Amino acid sequence: MLRTHACLRLLLFFLWAGILLAQSSTKVGILSAPTFITEQDIWINEDNRLEILLPHPNSDGYDPSGGANLQYRIKILLGCEVYYNTTVKRSSWPTIWKNFFEIPFDDYQIQISRETTIGKTAPPPSSPGTVLVGPNGGTPAELVPTNHLEIKRWTLHVPKIGGGFEGSLSFNNRFPDLPATIYTAGFDAQGNLISGTVKSVTVIGQRPVIPVYARQAGQSALYDMTMTDKISHIGWFEPMNRHFVSVSISYKNLAENALAATIAETDLEAPEQTGEAFVLEARKSGNFWDGVAILNLTSTQTAQITAYQRSLETGDILQSTPLGSLGPGRKLLSVLSEVFPLSGNAYYTIESDQAEIQVLGLRGSLTAQPALLVGSQVFKNR
Repeated sequence: MLRTHACLRLLLFFLWAGILLAQSSTKVGILSAPTFITEQDIWINEDNRLEILLPHPNSDGYDPSGGANLQYRIKILLGCEVYYNTTVKRSSWPTIWKNFFEIPFDDYQIQISRETTIGKTAPPPSSPGTVLVGPNGGTPAELVPTNHLEIKRWTLHVPKIGGGFEGSLSFNNRFPDLPATIYTAGFDAQGNLISGTVKSVTVIGQRPVIPVYARQAGQSALYDMTMTDKISHIGWFEPMNRHFVSVSISYKNLAENALAATIAETDLEAPEQTGEAFVLEARKSGNFWDGVAILNLTSTQTAQITAYQRSLETGDILQSTPLGSLGPGRKLLSVLSEVFPLSGNAYYTIESDQAEIQVLGLRGSLTAQPALLVGSQVFKNR
């Protein structure tokens, strides 16, 4: 019996030692590749330098204790040759790594691995690399799409100062401790790119706000006074389809103490943003007006647009009116409260005969104490 207990104690000792050995080898052994870094985290900046967003190297929780002291190794490969090789270690994450030379070649790869600096042996234990295709050289401003069909993110309506309204843009930076860059292109109501509107916006901090147009010389704004009231809708672009920055616009009456409506950007890759018919809520008081902006940003065909006033109870058509044809890339505006009579028991539908469209609704007060703008609820019907 004593011998049996001794054997059991010996077995438990070896089992305990094996667990410790496995835990030790886990900390300093072969790491897994940092697959949480993707091609959306790599871009070319305005100086034709490569930039990579590097989150914490323990983002996947590989090292629960945090004692492995992880860092990154970045290699740039031309074919099978290592063109550049460096390590990146920081006291805080995330960080944006930037190389010091221009990218002069078309085809290259980026290999990102992670290493642990535990122990004094060299080289440190390293993971397999995540191999990513690097973006081509050339400044991003040259790569910004100028065809509306290639742009997926939009501010659907820019108000006119001459019409008594102004707009201000808010930029929400997902990583407020790091500078982020988003590119913009302005279009007129006929869908033409406006010369001089393709530019970059560097966002520092979480939610900076700037007006669309400068109201006086030297004022910080997206566009200077030479562009005032020329722009109908604005396209937004981040290389590699990144979404580091989201944009919203606030619409405000120029009257003193006016209250603003804030509308988020429209992402055309979201299925609910594009369709052939949309439901739009209607005013319930004669003290308000209803307006709608309708765009044709995803089709190469001209759409015939019709507005309907329908019963809230049955959905039956009370009245209808054609709003006109809408060519590719174009926008039309309508004040629906001037087309349909006030009804406390109705809503609108905006419908296209064939091409898919995008719809933005706004409601404003007819009184100036204070003047009020709000976004109208819009829902895709089909």
